[in-house]
Amino acid sequence: MQLLFLLMIVRAYKYIKQYLQFCRSNERILELQPEGMSARYYGLILLRNPIKMLLNFIVVSFCFILPSSFIKNTLYRFIGIKVGKNVIIAMGVLMDPNHPELITIGDESILGVGTWLMTHELTMKRIRMGRIDIGKQVLIGARSTIRSGVIIGDRAAVGLQSLVLKDVHPKELVGGVPAKLIKKLEELV
Repeated sequence: MQLLFLLMIVRAYKYIKQYLQFCRSNERILELQPEGMSARYYGLILLRNPIKMLLNFIVVSFCFILPSSFIKNTLYRFIGIKVGKNVIIAMGVLMDPNHPELITIGDESILGVGTWLMTHELTMKRIRMGRIDIGKQVLIGARSTIRSGVIIGDRAAVGLQSLVLKDVHPKELVGGVPAKLIKKLEELV
């Protein structure tokens, strides 16, 4: 068993190197397609310090049940999420505990109940990680999901229960599964 794990680490060296370079760079998306073994095994290797992962999980789980508050935003900042001033994060919002440092939320933004921000995806064939940048004064409706690598521009709005797979330009209202442009916004209501 230990030999198998060591073999996986040796085979995954180039992927780990790419992952570390991605974390230090300003790139938005990293896609890895491991050969030979399924992506989920490489996903386990790309997880960092297990104690840090446990801390992230505890903070995200605790914040999941907290109402929006200064304490909640401070806890998110503690695990590496960049949270702007006067941000409202409702109860039930799930921030990705695996890579919270890839999430940025601009000033005066609002995240509705049950919103998911996922910075990584694992399938049998590939691993995808990406930054999520939410601009200033953005409104994200309840139960929406934001995919890795997405940028939501300033003063944009996402309708409730939307799946955002592509960038949202500033002052746009998008909605649906997948999210599509509904209209341009003059003012965020």
